[in-house]
Amino acid sequence: MNIDKDSNKIWILFLSISGVLILWFGSYWFIELKFSNYEQKGQIGDMFGAINSLFSGLAFAGLIYAIYLQNKEIKLQKEELNKTREIAEAQEKALRSQAESQNLSVFQSSFTQMLEIHFRLMDTYADEKHTGSQRFNQKLIRACTEDPQDFEKYILQNMDARMLRHLFHISNIIELILIEFPGDPKKQRIYISRLVGCLAYYLLYFIVKAKDLDYYKEIKANLELIIPSLGDLDKF
Repeated sequence: MNIDKDSNKIWILFLSISGVLILWFGSYWFIELKFSNYEQKGQIGDMFGAINSLFSGLAFAGLIYAIYLQNKEIKLQKEELNKTREIAEAQEKALRSQAESQNLSVFQSSFTQMLEIHFRLMDTYADEKHTGSQRFNQKLIRACTEDPQDFEKYILQNMDARMLRHLFHISNIIELILIEFPGDPKKQRIYISRLVGCLAYYLLYFIVKAKDLDYYKEIKANLELIIPSLGDLDKF
């Protein structure tokens, strides 16, 4: 297809040049045969000279018009490019907003699931006499009433290892919040406050007392983020 187009262009150029040459030689022979007097030939030559000037002027005007059309076309292309860029930016913004919405939806789903795991873990602490939350709270109350000097020793000796590891799950929930909103302290506080609202009183009390223990040194920074949302608990 492209070869045919190139071939057509070559033929058009060839025919145009041939037409000009034929017209030029034809005019020459016509003048030679028609007018034998050089004075008449000179007058005809002067007339052709005037026509040449006219055609030169027309060619110059055509050049100016072609430049004008080219500039107009360039402006139209720029406008189209600007519109295309605006459309692309709008699409990018919409996609970004959609991605952020999807990310938030995934985060909220993960946040809810991890809270559900928290309550399921509580259920696993049940025994024959108490529900999981009752038994866990009893252990927490007993630990929190221990002398501060014996606090760490008591919890390591008397609390179920799963109960001790429960704070690591709480820390994982906080870590999830920090990862989702790395540069947004306001949203971090909102979701940490929601987390605090789901935790039992004595679990929060236990976190305040246990966050400085060596056992929890790896998650101390995360646990301390709970403190601003505790209200009067931070005085214990």
